[in-house]
Order: sequence, then C-alpha cells, then structure tokens
Amino acid sequence: IDKSGYAQTGLIIRHLILPNNVQNSINILKFIAKELSPEVHISLMSQYYPTADAFDYPEISRTLTRKEYEQVVETAQKLALNNGWIQELDSNEFYKPDFDKQKPFAE
Repeated sequence: IDKSGYAQTGLIIRHLILPNNVQNSINILKFIAKELSPEVHISLMSQYYPTADAFDYPEISRTLTRKEYEQVVETAQKLALNNGWIQELDSNEFYKPDFDKQKPFAE
C-alpha cells in the first residue's frame, strides 16, 4: 500500500457464495489456504439473489440460507483466512439495481 492507502501489488480473491453450493465454496477456500496462502485477501460475497430465469432452476432460485452462509464463513475462519472482507448475509438486499430508475445502479 502506498502513502495514500492505495494497493500497489497483491491479490484479492472475490468469491460469490451460491445457494446449494456450500461444498464448492469450502473446496475453494481450502485450495486458497493450501495452494496459495492463508495471507491472501479474500472477499466472501453473499449478495446473490435470483432474477428472471433463475427461478426456473431450483438450485439457484433462492438466496443463501443462514446455515449455508455460516458454514462458509466458519470454514474461512478455521483456515485462518483472516485478511479481507465478509459480506453480511442480508447484503443481497443492498446490491439490487433498480431498473425502474433512469440510473439503476445509483442510490
């Protein structure tokens, strides 16, 4: 990080936790800890929400359950993946663009 607080080098891995896919997330976290480094910065994202055709596929037709979320977060903690960020479970409520607005991504 430079004097202004901007990253100059490094790696941030962003991982979106999906419903019905906890084991995949756990496997990815284990890979990161073992094959890369537990020092890697990780952004665990829980913001997934189904839209449009996703409702036609039961495996992705809902948001995360608390149990799914907690299993992934607990795994990250057990693997000492302590650098980075973990979104709150209800983050999916804050990242939905409002396509009825002229600028859907503006607050």
